[in-house]
Amino acid sequence: MSSPGSAWPSPVTALQQLGEYLKLHPLAIEDAVQAHQRPKQERFGDVLAVAVKTLWFVEQTADVETGETMIFLGPSFALTVRHGANDPAVRLRAGWRSSRTWSGSDRSVSCTR
Repeated sequence: MSSPGSAWPSPVTALQQLGEYLKLHPLAIEDAVQAHQRPKQERFGDVLAVAVKTLWFVEQTADVETGETMIFLGPSFALTVRHGANDPAVRLRAGWRSSRTWSGSDRSVSCTR
């Protein structure tokens, strides 16, 4: 993984690197990369993977927009992958360059250990 101050990897590359490091099942990584998962929960060994739909209200247009978050809970980590171009969490994470977060286009990846 890139260190702070160097070029940041794409969100897909970051997710693949984190998946290898955390020993995530390849199908779990594939689910996280592909948007439009149905809400579900699956267990991959000692890792719980949960896909949820997200909603947020856009005041300027009075619209309700949707996104998706994949959550991976392991014995010593939590990993989230968010999809949704206007998801407030994606925009918030884009500014957190000093954390273990990679953002780009309409998705972000974050890992807490």
